[in-house]
Amino acid sequence: MKDTEWDAMMKISEVLRGVEFVKNDSTLQQELYDLEHKIVQDYFMVVVLGEFKRGKSSFINALLGKEILPTDVLPETATINMVFYNEKPNLQVVYKNGHKEQGEVSLEYLRKFSANVADNLSKSVNYINIGYPLEMLKNRIVLVDTPGVADLEDMRTDITYGFLPKAHAVIFLLDANTPLTQTEKEFIEERLSPQGINDILFIVNKYDCIDDEEDEDFLDELKLRLDTVFKIGTAAAKLRSFTLLPFSATTALRGIERGDSKLLIASGMYEVRKQLLKIMSTGSIAQKKKHYAKVNLQKIAHHIITNIDKKIAITQASIDELSLIEQTLLEEINSRAIHRSAIDSYVISIQDTILSICNKSLQIFARKLREDISEQIELYQGDDFKNFIEKYIARRIQKNVENWIGLYFPHIKILIKKLERELSIGLSQNFNQQIQLKTTSYGEFKSLKQSLQLTATDISDVSFQAGAIAAAGGIGLLAIAGATIMPLISFAALPYLRSYMLKKKLVEVKQEITPLISSQINKVSQQLGEEIHNYVTSECQKVKENTDYAYNTLLNQLKQNISIQVNEKRSLSADKQISMVKLKEDAKRVEDIMSSIGGS
Repeated sequence: MKDTEWDAMMKISEVLRGVEFVKNDSTLQQELYDLEHKIVQDYFMVVVLGEFKRGKSSFINALLGKEILPTDVLPETATINMVFYNEKPNLQVVYKNGHKEQGEVSLEYLRKFSANVADNLSKSVNYINIGYPLEMLKNRIVLVDTPGVADLEDMRTDITYGFLPKAHAVIFLLDANTPLTQTEKEFIEERLSPQGINDILFIVNKYDCIDDEEDEDFLDELKLRLDTVFKIGTAAAKLRSFTLLPFSATTALRGIERGDSKLLIASGMYEVRKQLLKIMSTGSIAQKKKHYAKVNLQKIAHHIITNIDKKIAITQASIDELSLIEQTLLEEINSRAIHRSAIDSYVISIQDTILSICNKSLQIFARKLREDISEQIELYQGDDFKNFIEKYIARRIQKNVENWIGLYFPHIKILIKKLERELSIGLSQNFNQQIQLKTTSYGEFKSLKQSLQLTATDISDVSFQAGAIAAAGGIGLLAIAGATIMPLISFAALPYLRSYMLKKKLVEVKQEITPLISSQINKVSQQLGEEIHNYVTSECQKVKENTDYAYNTLLNQLKQNISIQVNEKRSLSADKQISMVKLKEDAKRVEDIMSSIGGS
């Protein structure tokens, strides 16, 4: 790559690696090696991000013009999927152990690596390369599909976070139904901005869900909201700029399948392609790569200075200062009960909030389910009432319960994860370091199928009873009309009498069974509520215990570190003083290097 700016940045990275302090820090060394590799490699990474189920895979499928990446009602993407240009479709799976495997560019093959298959192969995969004849990728561009940035599975979220430093451009998928959630805002501010990514293409997917009446002002209002939230145009701006485009991946795919240009226009596909081609133009690619390389170089240099300053501060601190810190720490440990009480109160308040939300939802769910089942029973006019109740109605209730669990259980998990995250932030602020709490995997609700038992009266003998009554009536007619006409009269009366008795019997059993089934629904709802209560209480207790353990561990580690520093200070020799001078020289050298990098 012949470019004076690239050469200058490579030279600066090499100089930084030669600083004595950096030589003794393997982490800083690795950061610089990674940056140099990013400068040398000439691929331009366009990373597609967004929370789970925002339609990232569907979006890429629409660009490919074919459904290749798996999509479903549950989070599917569990691996990094990198799409390159190739004249003929091909696929390579790169495993974490270095093994490589050729595969098929097909929906069926890629489903093997989905997040929801029983034998989850994705955990052993590093990434998947997909070659495809997509024209816009010809200029050595890679389109990257990632797992959700707020996935409930930590490992999948970590995969996405770990790939961010490689991104040159970002496409961020929003959901038109709930655009820009709090977690999306925090991700952009806390994860993307520190990477130097401050120009984002926002795709508002599922735009076909917006009513015509809402459509007129929807995008303007969302743009204003994004401007406000990210403080665009101010000194405190978290983003320098952004582009906002409406899109419907499902409509686009349907238009491609049918060759319908009207559907493609309605989907927003042409505008999206136009914007992507602008991002992927040769001049834009070179500019963005240089910008991100410079930002990352500055960030590493600043990190080096910060670490040196910390080392100098510890070395320079007097015995009395360190002893005072040690005494302060002991006092904080003694006041541990106060902090623990505050954590307990906070966890209980969030726990009660979650349970209150669930209880309210369950009450509404049970009421609507009772109304639905009562209506189904009222409308029934068949003659196999027992089978109708014990099979159809029982299955309907069970299915509704399972649907409720499937809809709300992920939200319950998210709320508990949010509690865990808030406590992590609190610990991070208290101890001035990045702390992430991780509880054990969340459990599932047990099946309620065995607890639902419905029994109905068998009214199938109505036909026999109607026949008996018709025959008895025929005896009276025999005396008047004679034996030859009686069987005809009896036979003619049978359907009417059977229908009459069936209706009468149905009315009776419907009146009997409806309150009984309502009672069963209440029982199921109550049992589900108890399970939710036990689950939420148990998981919140785990979070609290982990927080408590982390707090104590951090305090003890801090006390031990300070004690070590106190002892080192007491035995500090002339050589140590010389070392401190050397640290200051290293810091000055890195500061001079930072000045040479200039603004980004």
